Amino acid sequence: MPDDPRILELLEEALESERTPEEVCAHCPDLLGEVRQRWQRCRSVEAQIAAMFPPSGPIPPSYGAPPPVPEPELPRIPGYEVQSVLGRGGMGVVYRARHLRLNRTVALKMLLSGQYASAPELLRFTQEAEAVAGLRHPHIVQVHDVGDHEGRPYFTMAFLEGGSLAERLAGVPQPAEQAAAMMATLAGAVHAAHRGGIVHRDLKPGNILLTADGTPCISDFGLARRFEGSAALTLAGARVGTPSYMAPEQATGKAGAVGPAADVYALGAILYEMLTGRPPFRSESPAETERQLLADEPVAPSRLNAKVPRDLETICLKCLRKDPQRRYGSAAALAEDLGRFQRGEPIEARPAGAAERVGKWARRRPAVAAVIACGAALAGTLIGGGLWIASERAAVARAVEDDLREVQRFHQTSCWGDAAAALERAKARVSHRGMSDVRQRLNRASHDLALASRLDAIALHRAAIVDGRVERPFDKPRADAAYAAAFREAGLADWPDDAAVVAERVKTSNIRPALLAALDDWALCAADPRKQTWLLDVARRADPDPSGWRDRARDAGRWNDPAALAELAKTAPAANPPVRMLMALGERLQSSGADAVPFLRQVQQAHPADFWSNFTLGDALRKTSGPEESVRYYQAALAIRSQAPVAHGNLGLALSADARPEEAISHFRQAVSIDPAFAHGHYSLGLALKATGQLAEAIAHFRHALRLEPDNADAHYNLGLALAMASQREQAVAQFREALRIDPRHGDAHYNLGLAMSAKGALDEAIAAYQRALEVDPASAYAHYNLGLALNTRGDPDAAIRHFRRAIDLLPRDAHAHYNLALALKARSRVREAVIHFEQALAIDPKQPDAHYNLALALKDMGRLVEATEHYQQTLQLAPAHPHAHAALGEALLVQGRLREARAALRRGLELVPSDHPQRAQYVSQLQRCDARLAAEGPTSADTHDAP
Repeated sequence: MPDDPRILELLEEALESERTPEEVCAHCPDLLGEVRQRWQRCRSVEAQIAAMFPPSGPIPPSYGAPPPVPEPELPRIPGYEVQSVLGRGGMGVVYRARHLRLNRTVALKMLLSGQYASAPELLRFTQEAEAVAGLRHPHIVQVHDVGDHEGRPYFTMAFLEGGSLAERLAGVPQPAEQAAAMMATLAGAVHAAHRGGIVHRDLKPGNILLTADGTPCISDFGLARRFEGSAALTLAGARVGTPSYMAPEQATGKAGAVGPAADVYALGAILYEMLTGRPPFRSESPAETERQLLADEPVAPSRLNAKVPRDLETICLKCLRKDPQRRYGSAAALAEDLGRFQRGEPIEARPAGAAERVGKWARRRPAVAAVIACGAALAGTLIGGGLWIASERAAVARAVEDDLREVQRFHQTSCWGDAAAALERAKARVSHRGMSDVRQRLNRASHDLALASRLDAIALHRAAIVDGRVERPFDKPRADAAYAAAFREAGLADWPDDAAVVAERVKTSNIRPALLAALDDWALCAADPRKQTWLLDVARRADPDPSGWRDRARDAGRWNDPAALAELAKTAPAANPPVRMLMALGERLQSSGADAVPFLRQVQQAHPADFWSNFTLGDALRKTSGPEESVRYYQAALAIRSQAPVAHGNLGLALSADARPEEAISHFRQAVSIDPAFAHGHYSLGLALKATGQLAEAIAHFRHALRLEPDNADAHYNLGLALAMASQREQAVAQFREALRIDPRHGDAHYNLGLAMSAKGALDEAIAAYQRALEVDPASAYAHYNLGLALNTRGDPDAAIRHFRRAIDLLPRDAHAHYNLALALKARSRVREAVIHFEQALAIDPKQPDAHYNLALALKDMGRLVEATEHYQQTLQLAPAHPHAHAALGEALLVQGRLREARAALRRGLELVPSDHPQRAQYVSQLQRCDARLAAEGPTSADTHDAP
């Protein structure tokens, strides 16, 4: 099975489309195990890449602190200096490198799987290099060299410093002339590839690299295939590519169907994105994107951007025909038509009528046309101008109506970015016209959109979980204040306005559902019972309910009655009330101590395509059942709203709790990429990075979170931990103190401040910090243990003994606590008790050389020399260079009369003990005694004594 070529195809699909192995193997479950294993291997390499160059340096003593992640090394390839990681393709990692002999910067691509790659993977990688090397075109990234390093094949390409077209676009429409010029260039390069027998099959903005001056070049031929001559680089008919840019025939996977026309489609999709800021089809999940690709027609670019010229739109849509035969016959034909557009000539995609041809001719010869047209224009204007203006206004009004309907549709799915884009299109249509009535409608729609988006953001931020809590930094009091400000500034309500008046404003609003959802959530956040009652009264009046259930659910008197809440949940018509209202009931159930999960499951089953039903169930499961099941519902929520940063954040926390750190970090990164002002996201990303040893980046994200939320005590505390782990102890202390200024009851901050003070030798401050930590949490075993250490060091063994014993009561299997209690007991001459705890420490962890050594000393004091000798010897097995163990062993052997062994041990001890050590004279004296006894007894006697 490992050599089954389908495995490679499925692995590529998972890596390229960001789908899970389970999703891509839905129709071939027999291959799931192998695909998942290889997918995890690739993700592991990605994690190493992401962990590149973590800060070095020792980690300060911190009880239970995680070990740092080892720093992966860049490959050392003869003839090259590999400098950094540029990124990862579907199967390979790309490095920035310098060719030493030519002193030239190159991009070096190396197979991810390395020595574990299967034969098809190796063949694919090699054929990619061969495919590109055989193409000579100024706008195709050129291959310079091919080689193999320790079983990992690589090839080098020209390095382009301008980034990718995807980075350049970043969702912003480009001027039509620039888009046409760039696409004509790319179409020419694609035609050259087709002439060479190569179909790219994964053209997209991310695979278009730019030089410093913005010149485009096509890269990443990892999914390319030959369509004539030699064997395909991938299996014919495999579903490969990126859904937003792949042609319909790629999505269906029909054998032999994918040819040059697929690249023409992809060029059209890139042109579409350059004109509108988004690809022709893009949904929350790859499966839904593919469904749209196969079933829907792309929205005309001019509807998304009113500035798109008609001819360029026609060219773009011709490329995007479902039927390959109806697209341009070749990439060269596309390039030629784009050239016609640039020159102002009639395009071939849509044969121009006589009047249009005259118009284009006039634009090319303006001087001649002006003389001919003047008279006709004047007459035509007088006769037909009025009719034309009226017709145009009607057309614009209809288009605006379409845009506003689209805004409403996006409202219902909370796709605020898409709603804003549709509204901007509508505004652009009337930007140079009068139409004051339409302008007023658009202004009202703009205000409504801003308010609905603002209210949605308040609800989302309130739902964010940070470090296992729902309370900071955007807790209920802040949400209460935010809702109040939003309603007040919108002119809707200012508590305690007349409830009937406010309800009428809500009822007549174009965004009534959003306002009702906000009122239901606001009522949960209001601490004042009078305000809560007022909010629910407004909601009842604005949302009459003949059945009476919604009125009962909005009765504040029932909210504090667990039996009434249970009855509401039992009788809820789950398919009818607004989902957000049902979610509010679920939250009240949880607050009352009831298990809300069964009710939330019913709601989710009734509304499986609703973001909130999935998201809230995920939260509830994460708190009650653990992370594993909650992950599925967070993922479902993101499939519905992929741009919800809080959903990415909470999914990341669930993945972290499920020991899936690489996936968690990926979702935290998406959260802060979508919303750079999302403090929760930066904080959670910092936690995940710290846990994996990526300290420098963790510190940066904690600082970013604190710029956004300066009073987040947990963020100060965790920034302090990261700084301490990076050996920046003074800065760590400052952050621990800041956390305690904000939250004096932050026990972990007191404890770690104590650790930092102990490391500095400031014992009094350390002891005070540990004591304050124990005031907050008297059951903190680590605080008792470290307080015992500090007290013992300061010379107070009796107090230390009390705290070590308490630590052992809380953690009976803590070898360190037993060992240090034994030391303290020994210091108070309580040798028998000390021996017991040394032995218990060694029963828990036998590989403690210091415990063996000190147990031996205690046994010697009790006269148990044979046992002491055994523990000296075990000390030396674990720590052969322990000087005092050698000397002490020699002394014990000397007393037992084992003279030759004693002399060898004493001599070894003297070799290791520094010349200025105060015990050295004692060891010398013992060695002299041993030598004297050997000399007195003679060889025979000595040999007898040395016998076992």
